[in-house]
Formats: sequence, structure tokens, C-alpha cells
Amino acid sequence: MSRPKILGLLTLGVGGALGFAIRGPNGLSVGAVFLVVGLAIFFASEARGLVTPKGSPQPRVLVLLKEIHARPQKGGKFQQIVDNNQAGLEFEVFVSCWLLNESDFVVQLAGDIQLNLETPGGSRKLAEHIPGDLNQWRLGSLVRDEYDTDTIRARQESMPELQLTPPLQCGVPRHGWAHFRLRGISPAEFRTGVLRLAVKDSHSNTHVGIGKARQLPGRVWPTASAPTITGEEAGPGAPRRESGSGAA
Repeated sequence: MSRPKILGLLTLGVGGALGFAIRGPNGLSVGAVFLVVGLAIFFASEARGLVTPKGSPQPRVLVLLKEIHARPQKGGKFQQIVDNNQAGLEFEVFVSCWLLNESDFVVQLAGDIQLNLETPGGSRKLAEHIPGDLNQWRLGSLVRDEYDTDTIRARQESMPELQLTPPLQCGVPRHGWAHFRLRGISPAEFRTGVLRLAVKDSHSNTHVGIGKARQLPGRVWPTASAPTITGEEAGPGAPRRESGSGAA
């Protein structure tokens, strides 16, 4: 037992003895004061800061993968998928995730976030984390003009990055995006493999979430002033850019 807890128990004992010895209203008052002080000392070690008390339950952090968008590329340019077993592609993977601290104490995360893919063949591919560049990407969607239904416009939304440095408060969810790059896999392996996102806390516990639904190609496009396109031009990928800016 820690020293603060021993001191708290001694304070409670002394308060009880004095209250019994003095008796009456004065005894009750003295006993109540020692009771409050003793309990405060006893639980002080567990109410302090970010460190989990020794012997207490391990931190519990729920990891939820809400959306997974993958952008197939080759040589830094978007590539249409022509074959499920197509080789030579790399995938820009964008994960929208939620973290929820289910513990009764604050949890500090440590280290980097990790994403790996386990293929149906049993091999594991660790993705490269690309931090700090989400200002160069947007979550896009194609919407029809309300006045001209033959015209489709691209709507782009910002993607705030998942913050790992601030401590996770009890019961307060945290949302954000993380960008990864996967190499050496085929479209079929990406679609059917098991995607796991993992974070570690300061006590070296690993918390894992599994992503099921994923979009390939996804709806994440490079930041650009997207042009207006007609309904005939709209395809499953990103909207086309103006001439000279390359393929989206």
C-alpha cells in the first residue's frame, strides 16, 4: 500500500479515536473533520494527474474507424483500377477515426499511430504514416446544381488531423483524420484484407480498432479549386481539374 493511503488510514483512525474520546457535539465535529481529511489523503494518489494508480485497472481506449478512403496512385498520379490484381500501385489511405477514453482516469497517448493490413494470404503490410499534410487534401462529393440538374459541382470539406498529444479525458470522444501510404498490395488485397489501426498509451498498452467498410477509390482529392463539370463527365473518381493541372 502506498504511503498516502497509509497516512489516510491513520488519519481516519485518529479521528475516530478522538471523536469517541471527546463525545458529544464536539466529538462529532472533530471526527467529521478527520474523516474528510483522511478520505482526501487516501484518494489523493488516484486523483492526481495522468498516471494510472498502481494496481488499478488498465486504461481502456475505444478506437473506432468511421470511414476509410483509399486513392490508388502510381508515380504520384491518380490511377484508374483496371484489374483487381493490378500491381505497382500505392494507396493513399485516409482514415476517419474516433478515440474514446472509457477509463475512470485521464489517459496519455504515446508514440505514433499505426495502420497495418493483413492480407487474406496471412502477410502483414505496415502503412507509412504521413502526418501534417491533411491541409493538402479534401473530402469531396459531387452535388447537382439545384437550378441546373445537368451541372454537377464538386464540394470539398476540410479534414482535421487526429490529435494524439493532448491527454484523453474520461468519456470525451476525440475525432480526426489520419493519412497513411500502403505499398506492395493489390486492389483485391486492400478490399478483402483486415485493416487495423492502433494507438499506444503511456503505460505501453495497445488499443486497436478494425476497419471494415472502405472506399476504393475513395472521395479524398488533392486540394484544388475544382471546376464545374457536366453530368456526362462525372465519374466515380475525383472531379477533373482544369487543363494543365494534371489528373485528379
